[in-house]
This record gives sequence, structure tokens and C-alpha cells, in this order.
Amino acid sequence: MKPKSILSYFFIFLLTACISSCTDEKITSPETSDATTRGSQTTIFSNQTVTTNKTVSGTDILSENITVTNNALLVLKGSNSVTINKPFTVNLGSQLQITH
Repeated sequence: MKPKSILSYFFIFLLTACISSCTDEKITSPETSDATTRGSQTTIFSNQTVTTNKTVSGTDILSENITVTNNALLVLKGSNSVTINKPFTVNLGSQLQITH
């Protein structure tokens, strides 16, 4: 086998491995359509403005850059942990509920 062919097979192998690991990301459930689950079972919920009632569920939830407004209720259901990083704003009349 020529060295060029081996290099091509190695590149295809690396590309396949990258695609396989990248496809571990998925949308969690219909009620959490803006939350993404990573391979380590961490649900990332970030960069959102919540204007209607929303529930985000997961084993470990990581949330940042969230604004809850328009009298909406945001429920974070983390069976193991819920981490909130700033900025995180719940405007007057809106609610945040964290459950286990």
C-alpha cells in the first residue's frame, strides 16, 4: 500500500470518529426544544429569552445568559444538579422553579 493511501485511510478514520462524537448532541425533549444534551448527560440551556412557560429537564443542567419575562414560568428539573451562571434574569411577575 502506498503511503498516500494510508494517509487517506487515516484521514477518513479521523473524520468518521469526529462525526460520530459530534452527533452525540441532540435535542432533549419537545418541552425543552431549546436545551441541548451533551455526551456527559449535561443539559446546556443558554442564550435564551423565555416568554412562555418552559420546562428544562436533565441529569445535570447548566444554564447561562437567560432572561425570563412576560410572566413566564421557567422550571429547571435537574435530577443531579442545576448550575446557573450569570447573566440570569427573572423579571418582575415571572418565576423560576428549580426541582430535583
